[in-house]
Amino acid sequence: MQARRIVSWLAIVISGIAAGGVLSYFGVPAGLLIGPIVAGMCFGLAGYKMAFNRDLRALAQGATGVLIASSYRPDTLARLGEFWPEALASLFATMVIAIAAGVVVGRMGRIAKEEAIWGFLPGMASAVIAISEERNMDARAVAIIQIIRILVVILSMSALAAVLHMTGLADPAQAGAAKVSPHGPIWIPCMLILLAPLSQRFMRFVPAGGLMVPMITAIALKSAGVNVIMPHEFLVAAYLVIGAHVGLRFDRPLLRQAGAALPAIIGAAIVMVLLGGGVGFALAWAVDVDTLSGVLAAVPGSIDAVAALSYSSGSDMSFVMTLQILRLFVVLIAGPPMASWAARRFAVKR
Repeated sequence: MQARRIVSWLAIVISGIAAGGVLSYFGVPAGLLIGPIVAGMCFGLAGYKMAFNRDLRALAQGATGVLIASSYRPDTLARLGEFWPEALASLFATMVIAIAAGVVVGRMGRIAKEEAIWGFLPGMASAVIAISEERNMDARAVAIIQIIRILVVILSMSALAAVLHMTGLADPAQAGAAKVSPHGPIWIPCMLILLAPLSQRFMRFVPAGGLMVPMITAIALKSAGVNVIMPHEFLVAAYLVIGAHVGLRFDRPLLRQAGAALPAIIGAAIVMVLLGGGVGFALAWAVDVDTLSGVLAAVPGSIDAVAALSYSSGSDMSFVMTLQILRLFVVLIAGPPMASWAARRFAVKR
């Protein structure tokens, strides 16, 4: 039995890396993330009951945090002061769109009270699901919507990135903004990534600590002049864990539970991404950044998935992740009271 489980895990790892490598070879944006998701979905729907260890998932989130920090530029925060009204407007618009999507699905799909709204809250899917569970909600229903929403975001943004690059609307000057340097001491990212599981165990008061603690520490080191790099091999491993874990949650019982609500969830997720993309286009025009960076900064996705998209598509990752991080804080701090208020105000029914 143990040997069969080891073989199953090897099959998931090999197929996830292979699928990600093939998609990346053919230039699919975020191919390293999409490939493992598809591989995980195949295994999940085939009946394999498997999940990545919590500490391993924390390490993957830590790697994403270090990647975000590696793109940090002090001038981005300084520039944020110049367009903070536009940034706040985009954050507010995205939150309104997310809550409206949850209200609609709650009515059409008859998903219980706050769960529908929480399912559409952007930020970081794992953190949102964990907080909903702590609040005694049906975390499985929240997870269904979060997973579908993330898939819609990844696929649609990958397609948009390909179209913008083909039409020349993506700024080539930004193409190197998200790439990480292959040079530098490797022990630094290793130590930073190891902070992720430790922070989840001993710093539970920090929201999304697996990502935030390594990221903030890495930004502090960069500000002090330390060369923080993220080896490409680490990212391949991180995206394998993040992507395959999302895919493996798509099992048959989960889809049966979604039942009649599935069309409403998918439709609302598509509309949500389209509206978020519209906000991103307006943001790009208002603050004079390339279109792809503006859309990725505003799109209501999970921050780790958006980091993968931004990295692989060559957008202005520092700009994108600054706004995504701001929204993550807004969701973690203001999300619970906003969701509760909306659930009461619009009487989302069971």
